[in-house]
Amino acid sequence: MATLASLSLSLGLAAQNVVIEVRVADGLDDAEEHLTEANAIDITSSDLELGAEDGGADVQAIGIRFRNVDIPVGSTIIKAYIQFTVDEADTEDTSVRIFGELSGNPVEYSTAASDITSRKKTTASVDWNNIPVWDDASIGLAGLDQRTPDLSAIVRELIGQVGQSGWTAKNAMSFIIMPNPGGERTAESFNGVPEAAALLHIEYVPAGGKPPIANGLVAYWDFEGNFNDSVGKFNGTPSGTEPIPFVNGKSGFGKAIKLNGEDQEVEITGGEPDDLAFAGGSMYIAGWFKVDAFDTSWQAL
Repeated sequence: MATLASLSLSLGLAAQNVVIEVRVADGLDDAEEHLTEANAIDITSSDLELGAEDGGADVQAIGIRFRNVDIPVGSTIIKAYIQFTVDEADTEDTSVRIFGELSGNPVEYSTAASDITSRKKTTASVDWNNIPVWDDASIGLAGLDQRTPDLSAIVRELIGQVGQSGWTAKNAMSFIIMPNPGGERTAESFNGVPEAAALLHIEYVPAGGKPPIANGLVAYWDFEGNFNDSVGKFNGTPSGTEPIPFVNGKSGFGKAIKLNGEDQEVEITGGEPDDLAFAGGSMYIAGWFKVDAFDTSWQAL
């Protein structure tokens, strides 16, 4: 059997991506708005219930603000997500919708009623549907199950790639999480455990940098529950007598696929051959793999 994780295909020079991570840094930067209690704002809570509190009876909106988000004007956003840490176990079905606060430099939250939902939202939104169960064993964890889907579309709107003005590097950036329809997932807040408060992760190419698709990374398969190309259009189609399982990959690289070495394979069915045409450059294939038959450690491809 062979296990394959994090496979990428690049043409020419690799993309010059910059990665930043910003954690909530103040108790006034994450808050709850109790939608069924006259839209009262709580800025001192020790946790954040995404969707609702008290088993779903107390429906609420969440506001999260990140300070000093250092993305220069004109940058191209490649990837963005918010990473949460589990505070309490919750098992009910939970789905939420995430917006950005449409402001070039949003202010911190106050106790004024409706101070989250009254703020202008981005046109772009991202649904975080069927959030995995956060059980007792996951308390204190900050993994893939506690990570939002990609929020790039929201961030692009916030920094001006899609109509928004007023953005400057090191401004604040805020997000609004609404029940859709609700449920409950309880994450740490700044007032609970500051070092486990929500973390914003953004990857971007600065203005003038090499675009990641046209001259650099053209395909990346992260195997996070599917065989899709997360940066291009070269999606894969699995085949074999048994479904190809997704397993834990190399530390830091998320999931992997485990092939039986007999009839399982993934065929690239997306894209066209001309999409990989290049002149005067090079093609690079990189990834992590391990083969049970002769070595159980991860090897670089």
